[in-house]
Amino acid sequence: MELACKFKLERETKGALRYQEVDDNGVPLEQVWAKVGTLYVRRTAFERGAIPKQLTVTIVHRVSREYLRRGLG
Repeated sequence: MELACKFKLERETKGALRYQEVDDNGVPLEQVWAKVGTLYVRRTAFERGAIPKQLTVTIVHRVSREYLRRGLG
């Protein structure tokens, strides 16, 4: 299973960047409709001065064969 979410920079803090999940048109989603909601990323994750205004995050969930064999999936 794969889930892709788009985010827009909402604000900068001393040590992190706060991103808000947005729809395909760049409009912020209400928390009740968001898949992830708010995302915090450490400033050190990016090169100095290269803060992206938008992000796309892909979440990949893989289920093991053992998990399926046991009937848990």
